Amino acid sequence: MTVLPAAGTPFGDRVRERLADEQVIWLTTVGADGTPQPAKYGEAAARIGGSPEQFAALYPTALEITLDKVRGF
Repeated sequence: MTVLPAAGTPFGDRVRERLADEQVIWLTTVGADGTPQPAKYGEAAARIGGSPEQFAALYPTALEITLDKVRGF
C-alpha cells in the first residue's frame, strides 16, 4: 500500500518528482491533529548554503525517512 497521492494527478506527480529529485528535506513537527507546526527557516537556510563538504560536516548522520502520510495541494 502506498501513501503517495495518485500518479497522473498534478499533486501526485509533484510529490513523485520531488521525492526523486530533492536531496535535502525539511522536517517539521505536527500537532496532535496532524497539522504542521513549521518553524522559521530563513536563517537556517542561509547557514546551510555552503559547500557539500561543509553541509556533510555539519550534518554527518544519514536518516532513513519512511512516509506514512502526505499532505499538500
